[in-house]
Amino acid sequence: MRDLHSNLQMVQSLDPAVTLTDRMGAPIDRQGYESVEHLVLVGTSGDALSPTLSLSLRLDESEDGSSWAPVGNDSDVVGGPVDPGGLFAVIDNVAADGGTYAIGYIGNARYSRVAVLLDGVHVTGTPVGAVSLLSHGTLKPHRLRFQTPLKEMTMSLTLITGPATEPVTLADAKLHLRVDGTVEDALIQTLISAARLTLEAHGNLAMINQTWALRLDRWPGSVVSLPIGPVSAVQAIFVDGIALANEAYVLVPGGEARIARADNAPWRAPSGLAGGIEIRFDAGFGPEGTDVPRHLHHAILMLVAEWFENREAGSRVEAGHATLPPAVMRLISPYRKHRL
Repeated sequence: MRDLHSNLQMVQSLDPAVTLTDRMGAPIDRQGYESVEHLVLVGTSGDALSPTLSLSLRLDESEDGSSWAPVGNDSDVVGGPVDPGGLFAVIDNVAADGGTYAIGYIGNARYSRVAVLLDGVHVTGTPVGAVSLLSHGTLKPHRLRFQTPLKEMTMSLTLITGPATEPVTLADAKLHLRVDGTVEDALIQTLISAARLTLEAHGNLAMINQTWALRLDRWPGSVVSLPIGPVSAVQAIFVDGIALANEAYVLVPGGEARIARADNAPWRAPSGLAGGIEIRFDAGFGPEGTDVPRHLHHAILMLVAEWFENREAGSRVEAGHATLPPAVMRLISPYRKHRL
């Protein structure tokens, strides 16, 4: 099977914290990759957000990691749009906080980052954190174990629809942390989301049901392995924007899901050189937190506790990438995909 873990890097670009002033995310160096997906987690604000008291999320790019400019061109992003000033989300009402905002960068600059900009005087603040997934890596044939000789293969993953809830409730996390009262509720909720995203990235997992798009330049062979699991369904397969008939392929679902032609015939080849194949699929253990295995619940709680007690930036970073406590890694290790 394809080893996505070795070709997908997760960076905690903005530590979860109550935000009262503008914050700049860490520069994300995509050397060796062609795109990066930024996921910004916004908790429930302690302030009454409005058009005059708001948060804006901006995407920046840089050639050298020091001189920055807003990304103002929709052709440089996936999941946009962005306005000319690089803004991809404005959170200016109570219905807009407490969510996850995603933007993918596919422009030409080597570095990108997200910025959180505040308008008005924020008194109580809003919990905000961010993780970045380098997910459009250049993968060599020996890593993908292709059966046909290819010079190079590129793939990208884009989150289409995120989970409707979190696997762990706020009440469960507070009980684990032995926290009473509501002062830390917004921060804890943000930590839950950040922990879930982190574990999903490390374990090639989708915990609560979500929809992803896998884009390929060309078919790797007669069988296509899906890099995230467990997969429950394939919504559609497009070649040059045209959907293949559902009866043309079969899905082997589960954690090591794969797709094959139903009639063993060759896949229809795309006409272009890049991104002509798109596979949209549903992954996750189920729609509710109770559908997620209990040991993954515990892994989230352990990571939330680690971050809650150690709020300084970069407490566990090696070679520029976030690492996990060994006990947490052991809990998610059964789900990491291995080469056969």
